[in-house]
Amino acid sequence: SQVTTVITPKGRKREKVEEDLAIVTPTTSYDDEKKVKFQKLNESNEDHWSIAMSIFTKFEPGLGHDGVGLYGTPTPASARKVLERLSVSGCTHIDIGAADGKMMLGAMALGAERSFGIELAGNCLVTKFNAMKAKLANAIGRHDLDTTLACDTDIINLSPEGVHQWIAHVFGRDPGNNIVLSAVWHGFTIDAKKSFAACHCKC
Repeated sequence: SQVTTVITPKGRKREKVEEDLAIVTPTTSYDDEKKVKFQKLNESNEDHWSIAMSIFTKFEPGLGHDGVGLYGTPTPASARKVLERLSVSGCTHIDIGAADGKMMLGAMALGAERSFGIELAGNCLVTKFNAMKAKLANAIGRHDLDTTLACDTDIINLSPEGVHQWIAHVFGRDPGNNIVLSAVWHGFTIDAKKSFAACHCKC
């Protein structure tokens, strides 16, 4: 809203004052426009996040981890906190120990450019993830969702040279340079932890 001082000159002089007020009193400022754009982005992410978590919930218990929390998949609140701390929007997100892809769905909902997941368990989880991915793509209108889960893959057998080599080896892709990593640490063996730490230090 705009605040102006009431001036009541007569005739043509009054019209001139009103014209001057219109010129020097903008309806919105640049900062206002930035705030509106940021608010719309947050609202969009909020909607997309809710949709992604709703889709994941509908596929539970099904294949993959049972339950949520310490020894299941992350709760929606925990998953979102991790992904927001990583600032995944516009980045390549890589999830090590991806299970059935909850973190990957969340990353795409929050604006990640692409997401790769590596999981030790069998390929049945890929079927589940691809079904959830298709539903999310239709729901949010991003039919080019660039997110892929690779199962039956043990990170201790991958090159210790860094995450670029991991993604090239597993997916035949270049993840680019704007990369964020997440991992389910509690499920790792000692060797897996060493492999992940060595790779992470070279990112």
